Amino acid sequence: MNNLATRIGLLAGTVLTAMPASAQTAPAPTPAAEQAEAAEPSNDIIVSGQRRFSRAPQDAKRSNLAMVDSVGALEIQKLPDQTVADALARVPGVSLQRGFQFQKGWYATIRGLDGNYNSVDLDGGMFFDSTRNDRAVYLDTVPAMAINELVVTKTVTPDMDANSIGGHVSINTLRSFDLGGAAVTKGDFGLNLFDKGGAPDGHGPGKIGNIVVKRTFANGDFGFVGAASWHDDRYSQTYNNTSAYVVRNGIDVPTSALQRGDFDIHDKGYSLLGKLEARSADRFYGFVEGTYFNSDIVQNNYRGGTTVNAANVTTTAEGRGSFTGASAQAYSRVYSISRELMTATAGGEFKVGDTSKLKAVASIEKSNHDETLENGAIYTFGGLAGTYAIGKDQVDLALNPATGLSNPANWSANPASAAVVTHLPMTDKVYTARADYNFNSFPFSKGVGLSTGVNWRRLHRVFNQSADNYTLPTGSAYTLDKVLVDGGKGSVFDGQGIVYVDHDAYWNFVRTNGTNNRTTSRTGSFDLTEDVFAGYGAVHYNSDVVHALAGVRYEKTAFDNTTATLRGGVATPVSFHRSYDYFLPNAQVSVDVLPVLRLKAAYTETIARPTFTTFAQGLTINNFSSLNVLIRGSNPNLKARHSKNYDIAVESYLSHGFFSAGLFRKNIDGEIYFLTTTTNDPATGVASQLSTPYNAANSKVTGLELNAEWRDFTALTPMLDGFTLRANYTRLWGRLGVLNADGTGRTIGALNQQPTYIANAMAVYDKGPFTGSLSYARRGQAFNGGVGATSAGDTYIQGYDSLDARIAVRPVTRIEVFVAARNLTNSWWREVTGVNRNQLLTAIQSGRSYTVGAQFRF
Repeated sequence: MNNLATRIGLLAGTVLTAMPASAQTAPAPTPAAEQAEAAEPSNDIIVSGQRRFSRAPQDAKRSNLAMVDSVGALEIQKLPDQTVADALARVPGVSLQRGFQFQKGWYATIRGLDGNYNSVDLDGGMFFDSTRNDRAVYLDTVPAMAINELVVTKTVTPDMDANSIGGHVSINTLRSFDLGGAAVTKGDFGLNLFDKGGAPDGHGPGKIGNIVVKRTFANGDFGFVGAASWHDDRYSQTYNNTSAYVVRNGIDVPTSALQRGDFDIHDKGYSLLGKLEARSADRFYGFVEGTYFNSDIVQNNYRGGTTVNAANVTTTAEGRGSFTGASAQAYSRVYSISRELMTATAGGEFKVGDTSKLKAVASIEKSNHDETLENGAIYTFGGLAGTYAIGKDQVDLALNPATGLSNPANWSANPASAAVVTHLPMTDKVYTARADYNFNSFPFSKGVGLSTGVNWRRLHRVFNQSADNYTLPTGSAYTLDKVLVDGGKGSVFDGQGIVYVDHDAYWNFVRTNGTNNRTTSRTGSFDLTEDVFAGYGAVHYNSDVVHALAGVRYEKTAFDNTTATLRGGVATPVSFHRSYDYFLPNAQVSVDVLPVLRLKAAYTETIARPTFTTFAQGLTINNFSSLNVLIRGSNPNLKARHSKNYDIAVESYLSHGFFSAGLFRKNIDGEIYFLTTTTNDPATGVASQLSTPYNAANSKVTGLELNAEWRDFTALTPMLDGFTLRANYTRLWGRLGVLNADGTGRTIGALNQQPTYIANAMAVYDKGPFTGSLSYARRGQAFNGGVGATSAGDTYIQGYDSLDARIAVRPVTRIEVFVAARNLTNSWWREVTGVNRNQLLTAIQSGRSYTVGAQFRF
């Protein structure tokens, strides 16, 4: 903030230096520009609906001063993507983060910055639907068929949410006035088929359906849009894992459960959207919109394996060793998550004179987010010895012969141990309001313009954590053979095979015969009210050659929080109030140096607020597994991360395609990370991990983005008429400064969730009654955010790829029959750690999936 005036002066000088270029002769419109003008009005201040469903990506890119990339409905409908998150993964520089215990992606990582660094809006109103711990927004809540366009802004402008170090995602839904107000009814229905159809027995195909209707009435001045989406899937995923390692003589030695798992998942939900719109003689546009989303996911987690203690391991080589004193294990685990989201948004645009516009938007969101973890007692068979070999997907064991191991009646649960049901309910209420005024600051404007605005957002989050702890009477003999699915069908009792526990039978017995001691986690719960106040102002300059802005955004965050922390082992209530503010300068310029060549440059400053688990909770103990106790501290004095962002790009627009190349650099101060230290109980083998958040001195990410599309290959052969090729590549270099357990500093070569590279390639053929697409995506190794006491304890996600395809035929004009396939590469998601970053922590495989269905449009 001390250098604010200097930074604004430098930025203004950059913009003013570019202005003399406006005296040059304006270039003749290119065919691409003519097409863009035909697609959208070029001099209409009121944005009352596009004349087609969505702009082509190059049109969105060219019409924006900021550096943006997008994907529209016309592209999405040719791909096998079923969620907003899947579609965003096609955008340059965007990859996905998986959900808890899922390979499925729910959140977007932009330019190597995870979902906590990004912001999202829905039709101009702020959209905030996050997990209990993070700020990352779920991207599966809007009916997919209602999407008109997804725009990722990478150099945010002063009017956008400052919590956008990675970027800002705009979810723009269909408007009734699109396509000139033509009436449209479209929908689809399909069956989802999975390689892994469910464990231990297969399930039938999943079902999906979408429908959207738009109409105008009253001479085209009013309209409505209605949309619905529904899915019901049953499938399974392989989930193999270990828990922890210690380093001995430079070799990673496991000290944990070496498990194989089969996770049976039932994923169902639906979403609704309704929008009422009005406009008046190009002077006014207004809308009222509501959405409702409901989702339920239940994971029945079947696992089996052997627990080893590093103290009893004799290491022979990396990834191999001999052990004694181990125990085979099987246990019951059920994870469920229920989500409900309701939003209401109202907004309007008013034309003020011939060169000005006033815009106002307000929204209300309410969400209920309930998670339940049912952790049953572990069934064990002790006194085992043998060898282990850690592979890339699983750990192979060779156990010495043990009498009775194959008989589940000999596997017993400790009656003194509790079966725990952890309840994690959370409610959010989010209120937003904003007003913006624009004077002569539109893409078609000439000369100097102005934009200014204010906005406010309040988040009220209540998170409570409690647990039901069931203890069976002493002497209870409830052996494994009494709680097996179909009497043990499909189970393997050899210390490494999967054991299918009948969860209903187990929990019925425990609830009937056990004693429940209900506890509340006062330290893990909190009641938070967070207010964000913001205002901005910017000066714009537009000519036929130059478009530029220089402005500043002021943003203040204030919050009140009530939680508890441990003092002398006693949970003690604490309340605190904190606030911080930032002045964030912003300057961007775009110059058409040739009719087909544009240069862009930007300097922006943005922030990323701390995640809730790092500042809102007290000291939290999560017993997700009795073999891996995670103790999380928090720090209410954590600062927001503050980034200075530098971007340059060159964009070339041709009649049949485009090419862009960009370089960016982000210098982030106050980066937050967890320093984790691990201790091991030699008697029980239980690994306890203490994680505490700190601010690093700085972190950096530098990137190169390449993006290209070509739509005309007829010069090679007329047979390629209708063929389009798209490709993008992003290379990322990161640096994160952290502390070792002894206080010494070191550097990690990546930020949390930052891959080394992201690449996409897509070929589309659309001619006559046939449409086909083939899409390939690959993501390089990524840092997973887990910081160990030394570099050997850091965690990474290995690189993975996916090949997707879709083929569609239109037997009649308005009906399309399609077949889609996802993850044809059958890729694994692997998390690793260790001295050489090759020791398995988690390996997840969801397998291939296919959709067969039909689409209609009237």
